[in-house]
Amino acid sequence: MSDWIKDYFVREKSVLNRYGLSLLLLATSFVVMNFVSNIEQVNLSSAILGAVVLSAIHGGFGPAIAVSLIGALGLDFFYVAPIHSVLDSLNSFLRFFIFISGSMLVSFIVVLLRNSLIETENFRHDLQENHRQTNNLMAVIAHDLRNPIGAIKGFADLQRQSDTLNLDFIERIYNNSNFCLELIEDLQEFSSFRHSNFTLKPNPIDLNSALREVLESIQPLARKKDIQIVFESPTTDFTVKADKNLLRRAIQNIMDNAIKYSPSGTVVTIELTESQHDLQLKVSDQGLGIKEEEIKKIFTPFYKTPHKPTNGESSTGLGLASVVSILKAHQGEIKVSSQPGAGSCFTIHLPK
Repeated sequence: MSDWIKDYFVREKSVLNRYGLSLLLLATSFVVMNFVSNIEQVNLSSAILGAVVLSAIHGGFGPAIAVSLIGALGLDFFYVAPIHSVLDSLNSFLRFFIFISGSMLVSFIVVLLRNSLIETENFRHDLQENHRQTNNLMAVIAHDLRNPIGAIKGFADLQRQSDTLNLDFIERIYNNSNFCLELIEDLQEFSSFRHSNFTLKPNPIDLNSALREVLESIQPLARKKDIQIVFESPTTDFTVKADKNLLRRAIQNIMDNAIKYSPSGTVVTIELTESQHDLQLKVSDQGLGIKEEEIKKIFTPFYKTPHKPTNGESSTGLGLASVVSILKAHQGEIKVSSQPGAGSCFTIHLPK
């Protein structure tokens, strides 16, 4: 199916568009047939059936039924004649009923075929997209693992040839091994989220308390870069129904990124607020910022911004993709506001 045809079927249409165009098709069928000489009843009814089919394709079942009803009433031979005899009245009613029933059946079949065609095309498109993502995934994995494994092998060979223990080689081997392990763990996590192979265990938790636990775990990384984390703990409870472990993982991914991409000596600000409908966790940094055209891309698996972590930290490109999956499972979302050179603000929204 051509892209423009698929877009025509899938695109959301307004009620005015669906019914208006359907009635226009009906009027057109009457006008066209009136220009045809020796109009016969069957010809005009066939024209109306054609308008019904096109209405079903364009607008669905409702507009098709509306066209069939109005079209039937527009036919002279479908008007119920004055009741001179029971037989004449009954015959007129039966003709009307048969035409409407036939129109409904035709509309129903056309709509079923239309929806089946759309579902088949969407399924085919999803298969192609999954195939493309799988190929990209394998290419990225091969690329991201090749470099650190090559470095490990290289430094290990150098150490084997050395008569003394070189701590710098050992440190480099250790760091590259950590990156490989981190990538494999992120891949496992992302795969489980992508295929919904995880069990959500929601319980009422205090978001304020969970946030303080995450802060304790990331403080060493912040101190190493001389980054100050500013968080004024709210006095009120912020209770949310969530899987504590998964939610902590999502929050930690956001905070890890804020520290990774912030220069030394800057400030990361954390703010916990609430509105009438949701709880909001804002993580703001003073990093390099993100260009507007890149904001949507950063949640794509394995996407890496042109900016590198400021202290040479590793990045697998899967953290934010996992965050989106976790929040989606909690009926939440994440929004980003950023300007190049002015830092970024990631806001997590969770329903109350």
